Amino acid sequence: MLKGFLASVLRSLRTGREGVESHRAGERFALEGQYERAIAALRAAGGPRDARTANLLGVCHSLIGRYAEALELYDAALGREPALADALVNAGWTATLLANGKANGYFRPWIAANALPAHNATREALRLRLPGVELCCIDCSTHELAAEAQRATLARCDFDRAQFLSDRDCAVDGVAFVAIDPIRSLQAYSNFVIHELHAHVSSRHVLVIQYDGFVLNPAAWDARFLDYDYIGPAVRLPDGRAGGIGGFSLRSRRLLEALRDDPEIRRYDAEKSPYAEDIAICCAYRERLERQHGMRFAPADVADRFAAEAVVPTSRVFGFHNLMHLVSLYQGGFQLDERPGAGLRIWFKADTGLGALSVQRELELRARGDAWARYL
Repeated sequence: MLKGFLASVLRSLRTGREGVESHRAGERFALEGQYERAIAALRAAGGPRDARTANLLGVCHSLIGRYAEALELYDAALGREPALADALVNAGWTATLLANGKANGYFRPWIAANALPAHNATREALRLRLPGVELCCIDCSTHELAAEAQRATLARCDFDRAQFLSDRDCAVDGVAFVAIDPIRSLQAYSNFVIHELHAHVSSRHVLVIQYDGFVLNPAAWDARFLDYDYIGPAVRLPDGRAGGIGGFSLRSRRLLEALRDDPEIRRYDAEKSPYAEDIAICCAYRERLERQHGMRFAPADVADRFAAEAVVPTSRVFGFHNLMHLVSLYQGGFQLDERPGAGLRIWFKADTGLGALSVQRELELRARGDAWARYL
């Protein structure tokens, strides 16, 4: 009986030692870029027994294009360690590649908990003075992220004034808090912008920002941007003209007053309309705004210099909008290339007992014009 017990103990020790060796081999293969061998070795060692192993296995699957399996592994890692930063951002990129609509659910908590302040990425000496322009952020759901976008923008630019329209004051230096009724949906946001924003703007222009879109490079500002009543990151329309994404947009007070005064636009209700506020302005009501109110919309080439949405942000654009861009900027330390690369730079990361794994890839961007086509 004792002899059998000792044999069992020896087998367990041998199995444990083999598991450790197999796990270490898996880590080594991953660091060497041999991802198939890494998966086999890590599986042989017992698979995703802890959050960091599950994340490492997820990275190996992502890097060979097995995205659905990778996302299951990241979810397993987050089930064990919900704040594991690498698993959150890896899952976000993998969900983006899968185009399953779940990426933002991973990206937002990663940015909120792990990203360095964006407003530290500039020097006060570079601040741009923008007389006749005020800054406005409207947010009742991602308060702290919106506050960071305001700090980042104010670190780069001086405005006539800056306002945070929200149901909660985040005490951002230099920003006036304006209490509004809670906005709980995209439709409510669109209705507020169309029907109520005019009451909060007194300058000739207002720069509207969101948590995932703010000023990047004040040196890229062009005074001719102020020649237009609406300008946002370009969306190419089927008729050859350009619209602009509203999440980072420059709007004239003339435009806001036209939205207020026009009898047809006063009937706009996003709860009943297929159009979000930016599509309504740039498409549904554009001809009316141009013909009856003399509004000027920025052409695509100007909008592309104003901000990046469907293209990779560079040092040649004033700002950006897109949560993917924000995550990539954080991962890259807000270092901007002068010219865009072939795709958006993204990183997959994991900790191993042999060192950190960090692999850069490029994500091909699809034109945002496609996202608007179904409405037109």
